[in-house]
Amino acid sequence: MPILEVIGGTRDVNSTLDYCLKDKTKDPNTKKEINKCILKAGVNCDIEDIHEDFQETRDFFNKDDGRQGMHFTASFSPSELSPHELMDQEKCLQIGIDLASKIARGYESGVFVHVDQDHLHCHIVTNSVDYKTGKKYHMEKNKDLVIIRNQFDQICKDHGIEPLEAYKGQSVTEKSAEKRIKARGKTPWKQEVKNAIGYAKGKATSFEHYKELLLERGIEYYERGERTKGYIHLAIQAEGNPKCKIRDRNSFLDNGYQLKDVMQQIEMNSGAQNEPKFEFKNKNQAFTHNKRKTPENSNLNHSVSVPVPTHDNFEEVIKDNQDKKADIKKNTNRQLQEAGDESERVNIKKKEEVELEQAEVDKEIKLKDQSFYKEILTLFRNIKNHSSYSKKKYEEQENKAILHVQDIRKNNYRFVYATNKILDIFSVEKQSRGSNDWVAAEYKIVNSENDFKNVKETIQDVTLDIERQNKQYLSYYKGIQR
Repeated sequence: MPILEVIGGTRDVNSTLDYCLKDKTKDPNTKKEINKCILKAGVNCDIEDIHEDFQETRDFFNKDDGRQGMHFTASFSPSELSPHELMDQEKCLQIGIDLASKIARGYESGVFVHVDQDHLHCHIVTNSVDYKTGKKYHMEKNKDLVIIRNQFDQICKDHGIEPLEAYKGQSVTEKSAEKRIKARGKTPWKQEVKNAIGYAKGKATSFEHYKELLLERGIEYYERGERTKGYIHLAIQAEGNPKCKIRDRNSFLDNGYQLKDVMQQIEMNSGAQNEPKFEFKNKNQAFTHNKRKTPENSNLNHSVSVPVPTHDNFEEVIKDNQDKKADIKKNTNRQLQEAGDESERVNIKKKEEVELEQAEVDKEIKLKDQSFYKEILTLFRNIKNHSSYSKKKYEEQENKAILHVQDIRKNNYRFVYATNKILDIFSVEKQSRGSNDWVAAEYKIVNSENDFKNVKETIQDVTLDIERQNKQYLSYYKGIQR
């Protein structure tokens, strides 16, 4: 079973980082040199400059005294993740990255996979100061430890690993009452709220529109001050049941149904509705981007926008979706004929409605997933052809797109996007000047449109940062020449 431990705060984070970064150590029994740290990655920082990044943030906010960082470990039994298998080592790294992103948002973190013991484990070291706000990392052990372990449980489940029963939280298990309701073929009211949120956020182009769509499903959004926000199930409330509300922060709404997720989706919906159009001046000219210049984008040097690609098997996806919906309706008709009373028939129709909605969502996800790889191909080509100070090379292997970038100081960067029928994987690696080793700076499994959006943002952020550093270096070099 996976085990998460909070080692605690450290007043000397550099020593902790040095320990985690050691690639070799001595076996205590044989005294022979063995491998230790085999994979590493930075979250909100460059893993190669992690000491300096941590120090610069603490110095900038004048908060170098006291606790300088937090230290966590996540361990896995050999039956879950083998310390000898590369795929398991990479999965351990990704779990560490996902956990650091959850428990230390806004804080720089390093993730280090170690194989110096019989079991695979990773260390997570976070800086003590938020690099944006200057807020110091604070952890209430009794309260926050439960939250962190629940988040760890969910991340493990997402990667196909069953969490430890000893502290498995309600965030990854159903309450017994909800299980009994499902066993009777009914939908728990919380699930109905969740379904309504999924329906509304998928269509809404503004927050007011979102609330209107919720009301169509019998759910009301409410706010009581700045911190109290949530949803009311109006039918349950009408029955006089006081348990008709669910807070936005409830763990049941984790993984895409909390307000921050809703707002991101609404922003994406709104952006898609206002997507800039491409038009041809004449049939011999390339397209021109008909985008209005605004104060927000007038001074930015973004990469060229990418047109939405078409799908090779669009018709196949549509046909599969139509067949699935036909099966759902056929099954519903059979259940309606066997139903004993009106109440049961109403529940059967509600279930059909949810299943048809889910089928539609699944179709959209399939179509979007197929477009990811083609969009990356176009984005990499555009970056390669975009004028800059860096040397760039683009290549395409079987189901893999690779963009090579070399900056003025001869540091090499490699962006890789690989796809297959099961999943898409994106990574950014850096090779410092004079080194033969490639170090993972970013590694991500792409499961959703939001994941893909983050991938594109990472590509643009890193390439823009490389150019910014090129300009700084040129400016510095010219100053010396003078």
